Amino acid sequence: ICGGLTEKTPEGNYNSCLFINPQGEILHVYRKINLLEVEFDYYQVGFSLKVIPSPWGRLGINICSDNYLDALAIPNVLGRMGACCILSPCSWTADHYLTEGHNVYQNKWKEPFSQIAQAFELPVVGGTGVGYIVGGPYEGKKMPGGSLVAYPDGSFLEGVFNEFSSSSLYVDLELLKNAKYKGAQVGKRLQQVHYEKTKHCKLSST
Repeated sequence: ICGGLTEKTPEGNYNSCLFINPQGEILHVYRKINLLEVEFDYYQVGFSLKVIPSPWGRLGINICSDNYLDALAIPNVLGRMGACCILSPCSWTADHYLTEGHNVYQNKWKEPFSQIAQAFELPVVGGTGVGYIVGGPYEGKKMPGGSLVAYPDGSFLEGVFNEFSSSSLYVDLELLKNAKYKGAQVGKRLQQVHYEKTKHCKLSST
């Protein structure tokens, strides 16, 4: 199980995620690093990243806005550490008036998820909550679902917009036992991905 919660510690609260094995043991507690400004009064900034060995390969964990375009260094480090999949519990929020007729997130999540998935050739899984929020930094917002999986081939699996949790999304993933790129290979791979993307943009513009 990989799930988020508010963690209370003597030095303050953290926006945290637990990774729990089938025996009920907590293998890892990750604390969110890229806090949004609205979170500053509620949470301390996390200070470490780790990949967790599992029977399916090494799993990287981060939280929500750790995957923003201006914070891609965080999932990049997980990729460099040998993650074969990145799990990201999220609390994607929206205003109450937004419905399934709106494209709530547009490309806000697809772009960074896709960049990481294609660069490291691993799936990125963002599971988000549903329901109305009472208290905390997101008081007055709602979580309308819409969980997202980005695949290395550029495709996506998307959960439906649903603030009442009347449906669930189950995903079968085939993971590499070991990361495809490591060490200096990662830098070369990122340069290759950047070149291909830039080349595509130039061809599109002409």
